[in-house]
Amino acid sequence: MRSVLDETIGGERPVGPRAVRDRDHHAFVEAVGERIALLGGDEGRMEVWMWPLLVAHDLELRAGPAGGALLPLGERVVTAVPEGVQLAWEHLGARIALTIVAPRRERGLVLLAEVDAEAAALDIGLRFRPAMRPIWPAGLGGQLVGRDGETGAVLVSEEIGRFAALIGCAEAEPADLEDGRGTDVRAELRVRVDRTRDASDPIVFAVGGAVREARPPTPEELRGGHQSATGFARATDTIRGARDVLHSLWSGWREALATERARWRAFLADTTQLETGDAELDAAFLWSKIAIERAWVDVDGVGRGVVAGYGPAYGGERPGRASFLNGDAFEACRAYAALGRVDACRAILRFAAGTQREDGKLTREISLAAGLCDWYGDYPYAYAGGSQTPEFIVTLGDHVAWSGDDDLARELWPAVRAALAWGRSVSGSDGVLRVPDAGIATMEAGAAAGTIESEVFLQGTWLSAQRAAAALAERIGESVEVHPTAHDPVAAAAPFRDRSAGDLAFARRTDGSLLRVATSYGALPLARGVMAASDAEVLALNRPELTADWGGRMFSGASDVVEPDRHDLGSVLPNLTQSIASALYARGFDDAGWQVLRSQAALVGLGGPGVSPEFLAGDRARLLSRSAPHQVSSHAALVRLVTDGLFGIEPGTRRATPRAPLDLERMALRGVPAGVPSGVPSGVPSGVPSPGGERFDVEAERSSSGDGRDERPRVALPWQVDVYAPSANVRLVAASSEGGATEWTLAGPAASTVRLPFEAPARTRVEGARVEGNELVVAFPTADDASPASAVGFSETTVRFVHENPA
Repeated sequence: MRSVLDETIGGERPVGPRAVRDRDHHAFVEAVGERIALLGGDEGRMEVWMWPLLVAHDLELRAGPAGGALLPLGERVVTAVPEGVQLAWEHLGARIALTIVAPRRERGLVLLAEVDAEAAALDIGLRFRPAMRPIWPAGLGGQLVGRDGETGAVLVSEEIGRFAALIGCAEAEPADLEDGRGTDVRAELRVRVDRTRDASDPIVFAVGGAVREARPPTPEELRGGHQSATGFARATDTIRGARDVLHSLWSGWREALATERARWRAFLADTTQLETGDAELDAAFLWSKIAIERAWVDVDGVGRGVVAGYGPAYGGERPGRASFLNGDAFEACRAYAALGRVDACRAILRFAAGTQREDGKLTREISLAAGLCDWYGDYPYAYAGGSQTPEFIVTLGDHVAWSGDDDLARELWPAVRAALAWGRSVSGSDGVLRVPDAGIATMEAGAAAGTIESEVFLQGTWLSAQRAAAALAERIGESVEVHPTAHDPVAAAAPFRDRSAGDLAFARRTDGSLLRVATSYGALPLARGVMAASDAEVLALNRPELTADWGGRMFSGASDVVEPDRHDLGSVLPNLTQSIASALYARGFDDAGWQVLRSQAALVGLGGPGVSPEFLAGDRARLLSRSAPHQVSSHAALVRLVTDGLFGIEPGTRRATPRAPLDLERMALRGVPAGVPSGVPSGVPSGVPSPGGERFDVEAERSSSGDGRDERPRVALPWQVDVYAPSANVRLVAASSEGGATEWTLAGPAASTVRLPFEAPARTRVEGARVEGNELVVAFPTADDASPASAVGFSETTVRFVHENPA
């Protein structure tokens, strides 16, 4: 049947919908605005959050014979589009679709039910359990549920009168409310559909909400007047506001959808675009842009910013990662910088600067319910992190390099100075940040956590911040002092080596010993070039015991620290994986970098249509129970891997070093920010679109990298991710060149033979493998227990390429 998605919005779609047949009803779905969100997944259940409150849960569409019982709809097809999501079913001979859209700035939600029925009559119903429960860690008493006499909708409010929401349908019978106390009831909105109804005329369910400042009860109310015993008296104005939104959406849903479609069309057209011919990669890049843009949340009394991600609460107290976490917001800002969204970067950086304490430290996390509790007084989480403060400086420097936004650099320079002062105050004389004083950055729990004095990831952020501050100061005519190690990578790495030799350690303990464990956290200082490392150390990041097919493990699978099911001690994080790929690209290991990058694109859709998860298990490509299916930093990492790694963009220079892999014949990145200021005054309000300055395009073909890299042997390393399976992809783990010979060490599944697409310069002799046509055939021996790779079922083999000069 034709869908409301096609008929009401029309025109050329900016992105094709992605349909997923969801037999187990587990695919995560979302329709999110800045003030409201519908989130769903397990068994088809959905939740409605009117930030910062849950207002309905266990929401589902049902259908049944006219006058009969409403039945679950069963198997569904999920179609994600930028403006929302559509769920579709075949049920009792009818085709049923539910399209859900959350207008960006409205505290309202539209649910459009379409029925193409062959039966004479069919009843459909929206079932849910009302709620009025704040997000973690706040509490709220006096929740109220009733039937609104004016609209027939389900009314959810609370006795102080600050919040109210109505869930209703103008065509439905008055809401049926199950007997119960407080919000522990079930509600149903039921509508009759007969054969005479136009299949393209949807049934409009809607949620309308309102938030008002609480007013004191009047003397009459205190005496029991105005029916104050019902509990709704103080919410009268708030309920009236919710009714206005409900009526507006009932009558104006077509205009609301058209507005959302136009907004998304403009956003996608105004941001950097990827064209490679690899449909999955192009779609992953595009959906990453959408996922980041969907993360804006505006909460009265708390502020407007980017949350870390979404996922259903499933009866818990927080939907996924829906909190203001500065670390994730900075990742989003860096993606926005490469996409040319000056307005978004300014809003994120100003929001972060507004959280700075007097000592210069910035927050790690702000709950969306911070306005309903003493977030900063009763809870230890706001300033617990150590990496967010230096990353603020890094992110500001990145934004200014991409955009030429010197006005914002000058505006936020006092915050930069204060952040640097804080960093110096928690550093030793060697310039190394002390974890006990700075706060956690990586290992939050476990036996080793309390023994760490300093660690390589946190120090990498601090060194990067000092470099960024020096560059900003030079740019805007300021002065700044940084520790000498900020510009001396060898000296910077020394505290994490034994006598300035050996591989970088993960951390230094309080007793002075080094904690040596292979970790993805160690990739950040290498990717950013702030600590010196050999090619061997960089390629060690790609070893199979550390980097799985689906990304870099926090800690090596061969270590005693790792626990594959612990989100903080063994899982795979896409945003950490970004540093591994970036380090590989920076050292010229382009094929290995592409393998990691492309695997991350394959994760988009794993959490649900169009979204990439927060973390996965260390032993299988599976989501852990605490993993948010939509994680902003995972999408931001992919955007920057494409711009920085695949295309080698140098911010603000119009220079690029494209690294087209063997998998792609050609590729193009269009609308890249040129680093020319947009001319928008620095006082532009957050959220107001601004021109992104000048743009340019980068195009490349596989046969022309332009830097001589084509003279090396090239291999297409497999990047496919097999969900729920252990790692099986061959990886490059060591490489060297001497004279006319190149030597690779490859790791692959033990006792296996693999075929890899391959290219080499003319007159190249291959030793340790054989060449058949355009393939390199490599045999791997049985596992050697002495090799760390054996812990994950891999073994290693060496292949040598000798370039033979003509006689």
